Amino acid sequence: MIVSGWSRAQNVNGTPDTDYSLYTDITYQDGNNLWGQAAPFRTGTHGWQRVEFLIQPQNLFAASRSTRCFVASTRQAGRGSPTSA
Repeated sequence: MIVSGWSRAQNVNGTPDTDYSLYTDITYQDGNNLWGQAAPFRTGTHGWQRVEFLIQPQNLFAASRSTRCFVASTRQAGRGSPTSA
């Protein structure tokens, strides 16, 4: 599964990590989870930035029950403005 999303930043501090990132959690039909798959955005101030990453399923035959994508913006000062993921 390829996951991608956009965000722009204004005075976001820190280093690029999961505190300001496109973040994805998957729950499979069998109840197993794959949580915390993420691609960091640049910090500082910048226009729209696109990130993309590939999620390899734990089991090639396991169907996804739910997939949640969101932009995480935690423990950092500044403002991130996400658009659709």
